[in-house]
Amino acid sequence: TPVPSNLIAGTTPIVLLRDPHTNRIAAFGRMLDEDQPARFSICTDRKLKGDLIDDVTHSAWTITGTELRATDGPAAKKKKAMQAISFETDLPWGVIKVWYPKLQLLDVPPPPVVAVAPVKPTKPTSPAGRR
Repeated sequence: TPVPSNLIAGTTPIVLLRDPHTNRIAAFGRMLDEDQPARFSICTDRKLKGDLIDDVTHSAWTITGTELRATDGPAAKKKKAMQAISFETDLPWGVIKVWYPKLQLLDVPPPPVVAVAPVKPTKPTSPAGRR
């Protein structure tokens, strides 16, 4: 599962991630309660059944169609689910710039590739004076 991005869209806390089942980008609200936003990360706890984990209840979550549903832990017992947030993809750059004139497209260079030449083993030499 790719790493989720915990963002704020306007005043709405959202989580943006790639759905591991469809490989499409998905966005969900991250409010557990009216005043309690959660942050999501990849679930590495093998005891929990889910793809993501939240930092508030430490519950596991999985995308199920149009919801991010708690599948294990305290939030699952309360049957918590985050509704999908609709958004547009593949918008032309010119259209985006009309609405967000200060938006900048950053070209982040890839990290340098470091190649290490293999070390060729050498034959041990005998100390001087010994044969």
